[in-house]
Amino acid sequence: MFLFEKETPYGRFTIRNYIKGDEAHILELFHTVFGHKKSLEHWRWEFLGNPWGTYITLGFMDGSLISQCAGVPAELYYRGRVIKALQVVDCMCHPKYRAIPIMKKGAFVLTVETFFKEFTGCEKAHYVFGFPSARHHRLGALLLGYKKLNPIREVEFRLPSKARLNRYRFLYRLKEISADEVSLLRELIDRWALADAERLGFCVFKSWRYVKWRFVEKPNGNYRFFVLYTLLGKPVSIAILGLYRGRIILLDLLNVKYLNAVLHLLFMKLQSPIRFWLPEGSWVLKDIDSACVSVGDPEIKAVPSGIVFCKDVFASESVHLEFFYTMGDSDLF
Repeated sequence: MFLFEKETPYGRFTIRNYIKGDEAHILELFHTVFGHKKSLEHWRWEFLGNPWGTYITLGFMDGSLISQCAGVPAELYYRGRVIKALQVVDCMCHPKYRAIPIMKKGAFVLTVETFFKEFTGCEKAHYVFGFPSARHHRLGALLLGYKKLNPIREVEFRLPSKARLNRYRFLYRLKEISADEVSLLRELIDRWALADAERLGFCVFKSWRYVKWRFVEKPNGNYRFFVLYTLLGKPVSIAILGLYRGRIILLDLLNVKYLNAVLHLLFMKLQSPIRFWLPEGSWVLKDIDSACVSVGDPEIKAVPSGIVFCKDVFASESVHLEFFYTMGDSDLF
């Protein structure tokens, strides 16, 4: 049952994977560490409702939970193949035990190392990624091998080009649909996901299975779904919007080649600037009409990070700089 056991001057420290019933203690620790609460409904969606399984490793001192490393599983597309991956989230240690050495490493590092040993490798998750704070990235780089992805550029789309707006108005129409109606596009979403993956090269594979869990089923997600249609009524793209601090954010877009058309028609419909993330240097960023946007550092100071766990799959360490991500790929929104 235990993956690690050690008697210490502070008590008996043990590590094991999640078992049913741990969630109450996990949520209590989350509140202690982060200062705000995560609902049980949200936790169950994130870790039990995920279609790819539950990946949580926990550390205990004399039976009391003091540390956790958790991962949200995902499928990534990399150069023609779909691979297993984990987004590391909710890594935490009780403040009382952060400075206590256990085998010169501490409870937190031992818990994270055990998580990686359990769940990563060529027969398991090939890649781990996340969006930690600068402080947590430095710790991860020092102790766990985190590598930086291309930094976040936060884009604000505003003041669309009148010429482009008129052109897009004559070519397309944009319609908001309900979360229930999104399922009617499931076959198209699978096709768009593959087309985007082939264009982008290395990214989260956004199949209908993923979209359904991430955006349709999320409790209190309050996301809005807008479909771009040709004038003949053919759906060609779907945009997923949310709110952050009162501002409209574009969390994701499927069939990314229609980004410019979607942005112009969204602005016309909502009469509001639209913010979103793109990796620095991405061709998608370069493809947006520069006269319509401002680009700067993100309001949330996250540091996109990744670790390779199967060198048989990845061509080189520079793979981290190929990873394409969006706001919706993080667990922050």
